[in-house]
Amino acid sequence: MANRFLNNISINDNYTLPATDGTNGQVIATNGAGTLSFVDAGSGGGGVTGSGTPSYLPIWNGTTSLGNSNAYQNIAGDITLINGKGLVVSGGDIDLSTGRIFLTNAGITQTENGTTTVDVLDASDLPATLAANTTYVIHGNLSVSTSHVASNNSAIVGRDRNKDRITYTAKSGTFLTITDVSFSMANLTLSSTGDSSTLIQATDVASSGYNNGRNHFFTLVNCQFRNITGNVMDVKGFDLVDFNNTTFFYIQSPTFGCRFQDVSKLEISSCEFIRWFDESSLPTPSGYATCSMIEFQANSLSNFGAVNINGCIIHPQQTQNGLNISTSSTTGFGTIAANAFVNVGLTTGAILAGSDYNDTSMLTYDVFANQGLADSTSYVYGYQSGTDAQAARTTFGALSISTFVVGVFQRFTALSNGLRYDGSKPLVVTFNCSLDVTGVGGNNEQFEFQLYKLIGGTLISPIAGSTRLIELDSGEIGGPALFATTTINQNDVLTVYWRSPTNDKFTLANFSIQIKQ
Repeated sequence: MANRFLNNISINDNYTLPATDGTNGQVIATNGAGTLSFVDAGSGGGGVTGSGTPSYLPIWNGTTSLGNSNAYQNIAGDITLINGKGLVVSGGDIDLSTGRIFLTNAGITQTENGTTTVDVLDASDLPATLAANTTYVIHGNLSVSTSHVASNNSAIVGRDRNKDRITYTAKSGTFLTITDVSFSMANLTLSSTGDSSTLIQATDVASSGYNNGRNHFFTLVNCQFRNITGNVMDVKGFDLVDFNNTTFFYIQSPTFGCRFQDVSKLEISSCEFIRWFDESSLPTPSGYATCSMIEFQANSLSNFGAVNINGCIIHPQQTQNGLNISTSSTTGFGTIAANAFVNVGLTTGAILAGSDYNDTSMLTYDVFANQGLADSTSYVYGYQSGTDAQAARTTFGALSISTFVVGVFQRFTALSNGLRYDGSKPLVVTFNCSLDVTGVGGNNEQFEFQLYKLIGGTLISPIAGSTRLIELDSGEIGGPALFATTTINQNDVLTVYWRSPTNDKFTLANFSIQIKQ
């Protein structure tokens, strides 16, 4: 069979050639039935349509058409995403081998194992209601004028507390409200410019239920609260409030600083509370805060379960109080240890205000090894005023003292039958008693003295080894010294009992007692 030629292309006689030439750019295509014709590329001719831009990576915008994608490759070979466009990886990996991804002013949202991490580049990236199980990573300095609400297990963090900051610029209102959820903050600085504003309002407590409904955590780690014109925070309830390695400085709060109420467990460790004045006033400080740095408010729906303040530096200024514990608060177990309390520059302010160690609010606190703050050691020294005649008795009973003067005391109360220990911490104490006894009546009068402990104020128990026996003639003076070491618990009473085996009487003079932890 003969062949025919068209433009040097050999076509078998089984195909019918087009009768006319096609137009520029067209191609010859078969209809599958022996007929050839000129068609446009991409419309049955095996090609594609569309146009592109040099360096841009193409993308299919139809089944047979290409256009520009949102990525391009520059002369160095790097692939760049057009500003505002995102890269989403769903169910797979990006394998760069030994390569790298470079992002400039581009945020990443990543979800893994039910937790989402969101980069926050400006205020609009921080939603009014923070999403649950989401961590918002602050990049740089953000000015925020709107209020926000935390959801459960949400968090706001920075990468470096000296570089990443949120400044709340509203004149009033609250930057962040935390209600009945767990929330954490780390590696971040918080500031405010409105003197009627509050940075954090946190609540997690109820009037009833197990642990009074305190089921959530509020955590601050490695943060700074700096350059705050308004109030700092008001925290009510929570199962655990834990502040660690966080600084509170250059603060001018007018009403409250770090205020707490009804917290089940409160831990403040390795934190600094210093320089509560306007930083811009340096080198001559002014604009001092007038509120307490740390304040424990009166009980409301519950009480403080356990409090631990340790390893901190606390330096109140002028009229300011460092730690203010309301006398109407109660704490189950409290420890204040190994802190540096600085009183330089204090005028009418105090290191510890509101309560002292003898108040019910602080009887459960163990305070020790703090610079600038006395230990909560329990002790008492008391003595008899005048002389007291004692009627004869052959069975042990308490001395009769008409006027007993308490000289110095801490966590002890003088009762008619002895000295009661009020603190909650079990103690080992030394108990010393000295007395002058003058015989009255005949000769060879015998008097036996013994230190006693009334356990819980009722059950009488003599302290072994403390008994002393003296024998006097009429007018003769004896001076037995009684001493013992014993354990005591809250409400135990320490006292002196006596009897006369010879049923004689005596006059008591120069009687004194010393008990110390």
